[in-house]
Amino acid sequence: MNLSLKELFLNSDNYSSKHKKYFDVYEESFSSYIGKNIIFVEIGIFNGGSLKVWKKYFGPNAKIIGIDINPEC
Repeated sequence: MNLSLKELFLNSDNYSSKHKKYFDVYEESFSSYIGKNIIFVEIGIFNGGSLKVWKKYFGPNAKIIGIDINPEC
């Protein structure tokens, strides 16, 4: 059984700041891309904790790119 996006974020070893109210919108908007060959770009990655979660969510065919104004990210 696959975990929901919310469960993936809440169970992640890496900290990520996501408002819980967004998860239903994320699932509705992104679930059709699971397992597909996509490029997903997240702008504003803070410490990058969410990038691994997105990779788990979308699967091995997804390329995940993180962008942030802070060069330390």
